[in-house]
Amino acid sequence: MESSKTRQLSVTRDQVLVAHAADMIARTSMSTDKFAQALSQQMHLLVPGKAEEAHVPDFEALAKGNDAAAFLKASGSFLKRVQRWLNGDIELPSWVEEPWVQALDAGYQERCLNELASRHGLV
Repeated sequence: MESSKTRQLSVTRDQVLVAHAADMIARTSMSTDKFAQALSQQMHLLVPGKAEEAHVPDFEALAKGNDAAAFLKASGSFLKRVQRWLNGDIELPSWVEEPWVQALDAGYQERCLNELASRHGLV
């Protein structure tokens, strides 16, 4: 017989993150594109070195540059990467976890944090 703790841990941390983001995108007015931009912003705030190393576009800096073509190209490219993470086509890197949670809307963020914390018996 499988305990609730065993069932709970059969879902990986990245699956928890993806599930909360996908639910938020499906149930709110936040599009995948807006989530990608919020994620990029949080990556540059929380882990700027990793964001630069991973070529995550800084949309605030791009917007200040007034180069619409560069903004659209970066936006499209990063949106595809986020979509691949959401679809499970590519693995979500561990350093993305905190920015991912912070990019969620408040209610989804709280539920996601509670689920992640409960995996360690903290809730």
